[in-house]
Amino acid sequence: FDFLVDQNAVYKVETIGDAYLIVAGCPVKANNHNVKIVDMAFDMMDGIRMLKDPGTGKDIEMRIGCHTGPVVAGVVGLKMPRFCLFGIHVGLTEKFESNSKPMRIHISQPLKDTLSEKYKFEERNEPELPEKVGGYKSYFLNSKEGRQPLKEAVIRALLPKDSEKPKLGGASDEKAKADTNKGAETKKDQDKPAPEKVDDKSGQQSAPNAKPKEPAAEEENKTAESFEKEM
Repeated sequence: FDFLVDQNAVYKVETIGDAYLIVAGCPVKANNHNVKIVDMAFDMMDGIRMLKDPGTGKDIEMRIGCHTGPVVAGVVGLKMPRFCLFGIHVGLTEKFESNSKPMRIHISQPLKDTLSEKYKFEERNEPELPEKVGGYKSYFLNSKEGRQPLKEAVIRALLPKDSEKPKLGGASDEKAKADTNKGAETKKDQDKPAPEKVDDKSGQQSAPNAKPKEPAAEEENKTAESFEKEM
């Protein structure tokens, strides 16, 4: 979406949870701000249709709400200054989004009145709806005459590659990883050389599998002499 923001010359104000707030005609004034915002909505719909939920593999759906009206804008904060929008029309835009339908663009009567006949609308006639959106009539924006959908190749070029996507692993993957690490540590311990033994009398080190020293020649002579005497 950030790429589409640049392409349509609109301004991304902020993201709040899973909401993406965009404005046209502010902070840089534009006479065609109404056209920019609805064209951005069409491009977002084209882009979201190519995305899948990495956990379930299902299509991702979203709602879009558009409205027009004056707002108060300014930079707020000292440590982390942000450009923010204030006013009743900011809140109304949120209401048009929340009362939209999945994969539909919900627009207000004031915005519809500024658009040309190239845009095709579908009026919403739910009796309770106007009370939820500030008393305005509202419409679904269905299409724009002569508009070329966003090319799939352009969108896919912006998506992360498989190697760049985050790895989703469960408890079994964590356990397998822990077992692998444990096995590597055990093998490492087995490969370590055995500690050398120290002779308490002489203080010399001896290997654990070393053969005992053969008796000295003097010991052999003494044994032989005692044997002869007994004979």
